[in-house]
Amino acid sequence: MTISTTSQGLKPGVCTSANRPANPFDGQVIYMTDVDQTAVWDGTQWTVLAPIASGRNVIINGGFDVWQRGTTATVTGPSYLADRFVGSVSGGGGATESRDTDVPSGQGFRYSWKHAATTTTSFSQMGQQIEFANCKHLQNKTVTISFWAKAINSNAGSTSLYVRTRTVAGVDGTVLFSGSASATTITLTTSWAKYTITKTLPASFGSLSLEFALSSHVSGDGFFLTGVQLEAGAVATPFEFEDYGTTLAKCQRYFQTYVDPPLRGVSDTTTRPTRMGMVLPVRMRVAPTSYSFSGSLGFWDGNTVGFYASTQQAFLSATSLEFDFNLTVGYAAGRAIVLYTGNGGTMTISAEF
Repeated sequence: MTISTTSQGLKPGVCTSANRPANPFDGQVIYMTDVDQTAVWDGTQWTVLAPIASGRNVIINGGFDVWQRGTTATVTGPSYLADRFVGSVSGGGGATESRDTDVPSGQGFRYSWKHAATTTTSFSQMGQQIEFANCKHLQNKTVTISFWAKAINSNAGSTSLYVRTRTVAGVDGTVLFSGSASATTITLTTSWAKYTITKTLPASFGSLSLEFALSSHVSGDGFFLTGVQLEAGAVATPFEFEDYGTTLAKCQRYFQTYVDPPLRGVSDTTTRPTRMGMVLPVRMRVAPTSYSFSGSLGFWDGNTVGFYASTQQAFLSATSLEFDFNLTVGYAAGRAIVLYTGNGGTMTISAEF
């Protein structure tokens, strides 16, 4: 296992074409930011390599761009906030987790994840469980974890960051914050820096997680994190930026939220007042395991507005949803019912682990 840390600005392995390493070693790989090219030193000269492949980062939303659940939360037990990432606190403590605009200068990030303890606690942590379909190619492989981080303050409870991977045998079995872990301790400072860790994953596993944790901290301790990447190979490549729509679609495989959801349906009998449904824009990992409605969700038959009161039945699949709703008004059977937009009612569906 190897660990490295660099401060912001030009770094070993990241340079311009006019500012390449003066004394390269055989096999050294560099990325030249001004020409967007990667090259390797073959002992006598720099040889430009093929473009870096896309899809190499198995972490989804590693730049913390997508926040479908909101941008701040107080957590004790495990709780999702930024899409695909779970925060948790043990030992009876609490923490505030939030989206922040404090990011490393000149690196292209918009947001970071801020974790700030609100009480003294024994352990707090955050991380992501990676779907087996996205990480099975990493079995028995050398991988590199890279990320940008900084401590909130210089206390030991802010600066001593554990970086852990966990695996379990069962395909997509629960692995986050559970079971044995392979951990590396990183010492943060109060300035942004990029850190890399190289390790070899087990020969066989069915589920994988990447986690970041603080131990024995007091109120006010914490850290900022962004640019999280886990990829095959022993070299940390530049962070893989995606357009927002691509990252959102990846996140919607696990969780979807809608304001004024595009439900359509027809009124029926008193035993099934109004059946509403929709086709999902993104196929989910599995059929949603939970759903919720909140706010003022209204429906209209062209004459009268009725509001959501309760759900009689739900018929959920990975590609579509149907609900039998009780509404605040009754409609004659066979009436076409559409969403009455502008009321701000919300629907969420989850297929998370």
